[in-house]
Formats: sequence, C-alpha cells, structure tokens
Amino acid sequence: MQKEKFMEATPPHTTPRDTTNHPPQKQIRPLVMNVRDAAAYLNVSPSTLNKWRVQGIGPAFIRVNKLRKYRLADLEAYVQKQMEAR
Repeated sequence: MQKEKFMEATPPHTTPRDTTNHPPQKQIRPLVMNVRDAAAYLNVSPSTLNKWRVQGIGPAFIRVNKLRKYRLADLEAYVQKQMEAR
C-alpha cells in the first residue's frame, strides 16, 4: 500500500521545452590537429590518412617534435582540391 501512495504522489516525468530562440553555436576547430582529429575531419580512418601520407597523396602535414600534425588550412585546401578534381 505504501508503494501505491508513493506512485500517486510522484508526478509523471516531463521534460521542459526550450522555447527560446538561441542562435546556432559555432563549432570551434583547432588550427592544428593530430592524426586522429584530422582523420575525423576528413571522415576517414587514421590508418587511411597514414596510408595517404606514405603514398604522398594526402594533405600536407607538419612535424612537431616527432608528431605529425595537420593544419586546418591544409585540410581545407586538400578537401577543396579533391572537390575540384571531380
């Protein structure tokens, strides 16, 4: 009987609706990305990006110490070049 009273006293779960008009938020991207983030940006796997690098057909990259990094501008240029080639 105690459980029934608890159930009756608890209001049904409701989610408040957000009725305010918020401007869309800009997605902030770093100017330099690691291999994993650059691959995600290009919508490919990190191994594909590494294969392209070895074959010399991928986007330009820089070395920071021993790490490969990709500049956002180079990734955007690569995408633009691929789109123009089609």
